Amino acid sequence: MKKLTSILIMGILIVGSQSLMAQKKNQPTPPSTSSSQVVEQPKKAYGWQAIPNLTDQQIEQIKTLQAEHKKQITILKNQLGEKKAQLQTATSWASYNASNAEKILDEIYAIKLQMAKEKLSFHNAVRNILDDNQKIYWDKKFSMNPSNKMMRQSCQYSKSEMMHNCQAHKYDHHSYDHHSYGPEHKFCDKH
Repeated sequence: MKKLTSILIMGILIVGSQSLMAQKKNQPTPPSTSSSQVVEQPKKAYGWQAIPNLTDQQIEQIKTLQAEHKKQITILKNQLGEKKAQLQTATSWASYNASNAEKILDEIYAIKLQMAKEKLSFHNAVRNILDDNQKIYWDKKFSMNPSNKMMRQSCQYSKSEMMHNCQAHKYDHHSYDHHSYGPEHKFCDKH
């Protein structure tokens, strides 16, 4: 009985695999592309590179500004990461220290304020290089408006920050960070 069952299963597998192979043979093969037929796709421009009619001189000036801006933002992001780690330590179960946590939160928001000011400074520096038509494009696409997606992404709170703020009620959306982060950042129902 076992031998008959195993022979039957083997027969079904063989018939099934042959029908799959037949289907594969009937499908047309895609045409091969030679290297002469490959067309380079134009690179999509992002950020300031999307500004229309930039001169070579403007590009060089903006690249110099951007290098300095990235350096400053990297330093601030590193400081922010350190402060967030310190906040985790200060609010952990083993070493909870509310006064130290509040002090660290103040430092975190001071760093975030510095980052926002640095971004505004870069925006204005690039703006000063542009002509009137380019300024219109730059201001329209890359404004510092908190509802702008680019700015909103850089101003997100971590879950631990929201929970701490909700519990402490120290920084609500009506305080100084209202203008930096927008009214959509409500931490809890009590605000």
